[in-house]
Amino acid sequence: MTAKGIVLSLVSGVLMGSVFPVVEMGKSSELGLGPDAIGFVFSVGVFLSTFVFNLFFMNFPVQGEPVGIWQYFKGTPRQHLLGIAGGVIWSTGAIANFVTASAPESVQVGPAISYAIGQGATMVSALWGLLVWNEFAGAQSKQSSWWW
Repeated sequence: MTAKGIVLSLVSGVLMGSVFPVVEMGKSSELGLGPDAIGFVFSVGVFLSTFVFNLFFMNFPVQGEPVGIWQYFKGTPRQHLLGIAGGVIWSTGAIANFVTASAPESVQVGPAISYAIGQGATMVSALWGLLVWNEFAGAQSKQSSWWW
């Protein structure tokens, strides 16, 4: 499990790290795409790749047994709406990033502030899961000393 997690993290990091260089190429290419067009192309890419990645991870899950495509349709309407809401929130943030990256340099914040804001979003989502959704409710309180 550890090797699979490390490889998955490395591949994911490379893929995530390639997003903004590709966005910059789209802005500076002959096309000269604006933030809305970049957001549209990005959304189409996410939509199309979802089928590939979903099928891959359904057949080769990181943890647990493989699942069939029919299990997707067993989800409740609330679960599907939460997935759609998550996608809307994520795409809103992505388009906001594309817009701010297209702003004139005189009004852009530095990379340190930009990074801190991005990491703050991760912290807010973690706190949301812990405090609002009670994701660890019912978990065992057994302390582990795996790092000793």
